[in-house]
This record gives sequence, C-alpha cells and structure tokens, in this order.
Amino acid sequence: MDWPILRHLDILIGLAVVMLIVSTLVVAVTQLATSSLRRRSLYLRETVSELISQIAPKLTPVDARYVSERLLRHPLVGRKAWLPEAMGLGSASGSPLPLPLLARGEVVLRHEIIVALLEWAAVEGPIALQDRALIAKAPGVRQRLEALIEDLREALRECGIADPSQALRDLRTQVVAAEAENPREPAQQWYTQALTHSGLGDLTGRVFCWYDNSMQRVTEFFSIEAKAITSLVALAVCFAIQLDSIALLRELSEDDKFRSALATKAEFAKKVYEDVAKLPGVEDTDEKRKEAEVAIQESVEALRDPAAAVIREAWVWDEVAHLRVERFEGITGPSVLEVDARKVDIDVDRLCAERLPDCLAEAIKSSAAPVTVYTDAKGLWVVALSAQARLLRLTSGGREFGIPTRSWDSRGLAHRFPGVLLSWVLVSLGAPFWYDLLKKLLGLRSILQSRDDEDRAKRNDAVAGSPAIRPPAATARGAPSPLTVRPAGVLLDREASLRAAPEWRSAITRVLPAGYLVNVRGSVTGEAALSGADVNAKWRRTVQDDFLWDGDVRR
Repeated sequence: MDWPILRHLDILIGLAVVMLIVSTLVVAVTQLATSSLRRRSLYLRETVSELISQIAPKLTPVDARYVSERLLRHPLVGRKAWLPEAMGLGSASGSPLPLPLLARGEVVLRHEIIVALLEWAAVEGPIALQDRALIAKAPGVRQRLEALIEDLREALRECGIADPSQALRDLRTQVVAAEAENPREPAQQWYTQALTHSGLGDLTGRVFCWYDNSMQRVTEFFSIEAKAITSLVALAVCFAIQLDSIALLRELSEDDKFRSALATKAEFAKKVYEDVAKLPGVEDTDEKRKEAEVAIQESVEALRDPAAAVIREAWVWDEVAHLRVERFEGITGPSVLEVDARKVDIDVDRLCAERLPDCLAEAIKSSAAPVTVYTDAKGLWVVALSAQARLLRLTSGGREFGIPTRSWDSRGLAHRFPGVLLSWVLVSLGAPFWYDLLKKLLGLRSILQSRDDEDRAKRNDAVAGSPAIRPPAATARGAPSPLTVRPAGVLLDREASLRAAPEWRSAITRVLPAGYLVNVRGSVTGEAALSGADVNAKWRRTVQDDFLWDGDVRR
C-alpha cells in the first residue's frame, strides 16, 4: 500500500509550487514598482543633502538638496531618465534652478562626492558641461548658478582648499601614484590614500565620518519600505488573480491528476524564481524591466495553464458572463449548458426533485464546463471562468432557464475572500522561503519514493515466492501474463504518465519526470501507439500495478 505521508507530501509540494510562482510574480511586480518610483534614489538624495550640509553649513536646505540632485545626476552616476523625471525643472529639489536630463543614480561612493564637488567648484568636468547646457536653454539661471558655485568655493576654503583646480590636479596625481604603488589594492584604498596625501583632510573627514552610517540607514529605510510595498503588492496580486488557498488545498487533497500536474511545474517555478532573483540590483535598466515583465507573464500563464489551472482566466475587475437560475420546474434529465458556442451536456438526476438546485449545481460542476457555480437560498449563479465568454444559456426539454447578465464576479470574490486572505499570508512569507521549502520537499519526496518502491519490491518478491501466487487475469484485450516476476528497473526517456490500465483513455495515476527509475515486474499487450516509425503495443506493469507505455522507456 502507498505510504500516506507521500500523498500529504505531494499536497505540500503542490502548495509550495503555487506559492513560489505567485511569490515570484509579487517580487517582479515590486521590482517594477520600486524601480519606476525610484524610491531608493529619493532616500539617497536626502542623505547626500545632509552630507552637503556638513560640508557647506551656510547653504540653505533648498540649495543643499539641489547640490545633491546635481551630484546624483552626474553623467557618471546618474542614468537615462524616464520622460516624467527628465522634464522636471527643479521641482524634485524645490529649487528654481533646472536639472539635467538624467535620472538620479542609486549609488554614489564617498570619494565621488568629493571629486564632483572639486570639479564643480573648479568649473571643469561633466557638471560644468551640464551647467553650460542648462544656461544655453535658460540664460536667466546663469547668475543663480554662479552664486551657488561661489558658495561651494567658500565652503571649500573653510575646509582649507583655496584653489579647487590645483587640489583636483594633486588628487588625480596621488590616485595614479597609489595605484602604481599598490596595484592589488581596491580602488577605494587608492582614493583614501590620495585624499590623505593631497591636503584634503578636513573635507575628507566631513564626508567620511558620516558616509558609512548614513548609507547603512538608507539601506535600512529602503528595506523597510520595500517590505511594506511587497506586502501591499502581495495583497493586490492575491485579490487580482483571486487565489483561493483553501480551495487549492481541497483540490490538491481530492484530485490526484491535478496534484501530479502541479508537481511537474516544480522545476519551472524554481527556474523562474532564480531568474527573477538575479534582477534586483542597484542599477535599473530597460532590459531588466523587460525581464521582469517576462517573468510576470510567464508566472500568470503557468497559473492559468489548462493542465493545472490554479486561478481563473479573468481578473477580479473583469466583467464575466453570469446566469441567474431561480426557477427549476422542468429541469430534469439531460440538459445543455451553452458557454458561447460551446455546448456541455448536464445530466440531472430525476430522483433529485426535492433538492434540485443542489443537484443541478453538482451536475454542472462534474461536467467540466468552464464555469463556477454558487448556490444561495433563492437559487444558483453560474459564472463563466473566462472574461472572453460573452453568454451563458441553460436549456432542458426544449426550454430555456435563467437570466443571463454580465458583471464582475462580486459573489465569487465574497465566497473566496477567506482563501484569498490566507493566500496573502502565505505569499507574504516570501519567495526565498517557498524556494527553500520546495527544494527540501522535493528531496524528501525522492527519498521516500525510493523507500516506498523498495518496500513494494520486497512485498512482491515475497508474494512471487509463495506457492499460492496466481497469474494475473487476462484483460479485456487478452493481455498475456507478465514476462517476468522479479522487479526490474527501467529509466524513463521522457516525462511519462502511469495509467490504471494499458489503454490511453484510462486514468492517469502518476506523472513521472524524464530519467526517473521505475520498478516494473512484467509487460502486457495493450493499446498501441506510434513509437518513431513503428507501432508499439507493449506496456510495462509496475510493482504498484500501474501501466507504463514501453515507448517512454529509455533504450
């Protein structure tokens, strides 16, 4: 007999697969949101602004914020701006001075702040070129920019730097010398030595003393905000796709085929997460946005895959076709439910007159029609799963029943509300949690499955050695007795399905991946199929009395 723990483990694996896919979807959406809002760069701007105030305490808060904006929009620090940010003329900093057409960078090193300030005060380098471009577009800002640069020069003089141009030349010379003397040391070390030997001690101290702690706080603040955004995105995603974990667990417990189909998506779920885990970073590029969008699309398609559909084809806000049925007199025997042009036979039990609404709901559910059914005291609602369905119609005995309408599925959302909230809690555990859990569950599943196969083989060996053993009865197709009795292992050449009988229309009992070792104890003749250019009617009988088509076995 099967180990009960294997079934429960498969349920957990199916749940982990779904949660990992949804968590990956949440991560991708969060990355797009934080990237678009540029929240990290906002925290960085405020921190750099405080550092500028330490260097030039006479600057007003508005001017200090503008200086920080310019440093983060330095051509070697900033990035290509999106149109809304590129068109802002000082609104981000509160200053009337314009900003260059670059987006704020999300990382600036401490020596870069010093070098950029020296270049700006010396009226050379990329920032000076930006100033010329800004003055050319708006000549009226020349006087205000020159006044700001003079304020920076005064602040540098208070730090002991009388000539920013000479200090900049000395710094460059010292950097090259430090690199030549210690080429194996990191660039940070070269700049630290150069700044120490260039007479920039006071300016360096004002930046270095607060830089590391300030950047650590930026990271912490951004992490807290990112977690809050992730939680909100998880809630929005769970409601948008209407992920009902309670219904999911119920279906995993009852439907072996659904459970096996989800298990086959484990490697896909792991791969999508691994791909998305590489995307978050300091730099935000159009390529990474596109990769995140692809991950979102793949995740949604996997959740809507017909082989293991976890969520509806319609979003929560989509209008879908409804059919309200309140009168049931005359609905007996064979009936037809039409979903647009598709007709599905509904067989209602004739002995079910006293509880006809419940019987009709059960008949519709068991018909595999692409609809959801809800019952209440007045009757039942039939709701299409896809927003593409335009009309629902129920006919029985030549009569039409129900009132067709279209609206968003408010009743369904109310019905799934507890399961959606549970999904939110589970998804909030995070993609790394479900990724690690899935890997552990798959490893444990492999070990337990091997133990289970060994136990089955031993039991079959004991039965084979008993004098009371009988050959298996012939099937309806006249299948012969097994060719062998002792179990033997065969490798699968591709993903294969084990079936209850050696026929293609028989129920699938398990789906196994390529390379899986299956213990078989014989072969029978069953329903044939093409194997390359030949017809193969050979089926392998497993030790669990399932049947595997021989064409799936590795040669």
